[in-house]
Amino acid sequence: RLSLLHPGGIDGFETRCGFTPHSFTSSSAAGVLGVTANDSALYTVSGSGVVTAWSREGGMLAQTTLDAASVPIAIAAAGNAVWLAVSRGCTTGGCEKKTLMLDPKTLATTATLDGGVVDATTAGNTVYAIFDLPAEVRIYDASNPAAPVLAKSVAAPGATTPVSIALLNNSLYVAGDQLYTYDLQL
Repeated sequence: RLSLLHPGGIDGFETRCGFTPHSFTSSSAAGVLGVTANDSALYTVSGSGVVTAWSREGGMLAQTTLDAASVPIAIAAAGNAVWLAVSRGCTTGGCEKKTLMLDPKTLATTATLDGGVVDATTAGNTVYAIFDLPAEVRIYDASNPAAPVLAKSVAAPGATTPVSIALLNNSLYVAGDQLYTYDLQL
């Protein structure tokens, strides 16, 4: 399955018995600034702070609105949770970034992590993630997806915070000002 975000909404495609994608859903999602998905749902966050869970067919499953002090930055599906990066206090000079762990069914906040998640990838119960403020590459034990436990972190490489992370053949790839490679233990 593939979900494409565009200014008017989200279009979903899937392949059936071959490689040609077929459209299976289209949802209106005006103002969406981020989208992520897991095996059971699609999740969006809008610039106005509305987080929505969508079924694979495009129906709304759950919705929540962030408090006025939280400005959404990014959203990622990691393990069996939704990770939502927000900034707080940036207009008053005390800028901080936090990552809210959201229950994938109710979108209720189950935990809060320091720093804002930029991107994440999962292998079993382990989540590998890039964070900003502080700029780090982190490994979490997500045996309990509602409250992941930090296993290890290292300062993010390069002059700017990396933007993407991926796993392939027992190596972790972090893309920023260049591509960096780590073994899975960092």
